[in-house]
Amino acid sequence: MDGSVPARTVIRTFAGLTLVVVMVGAVLSRDHWLINTTSSVPIGIYVAAPSAEAGYVSFCLPSLPRTVRYDPGICREGQPAGRTVLKHLEARSERGLILRGDRPDSLDSRLFGPLSPALVRGYWRPLLTFGMISLDEGKDYRSG
Repeated sequence: MDGSVPARTVIRTFAGLTLVVVMVGAVLSRDHWLINTTSSVPIGIYVAAPSAEAGYVSFCLPSLPRTVRYDPGICREGQPAGRTVLKHLEARSERGLILRGDRPDSLDSRLFGPLSPALVRGYWRPLLTFGMISLDEGKDYRSG
């Protein structure tokens, strides 16, 4: 034996790996996972969850007073293009969802009240988080 791998084995291995990559990509599509890099909730990877089991919600911002500053890349009511916001789901009320970030300056229900379910883009649970490590350098888009 000369130590070479038969071509059939190489082809089967490549085909198998390709199938695994395609399957993982389908399972981990953008609708199934979310990576948070902001300091408003723990940094990490979140996976989609049924709303009854979710601890976090991604959403577009409701209408806010003009004095409130925020990242212009965030989606807003009436302008759904852009990044969503991720916050803890604290409670559900007849008026909507009560959301809260970990920072006192978070864009959450303390500022805009209960969130309409129409603005929700996803329900999430943490898969892997890293506490309150900040990758956004503590940017505060609310203060002027």
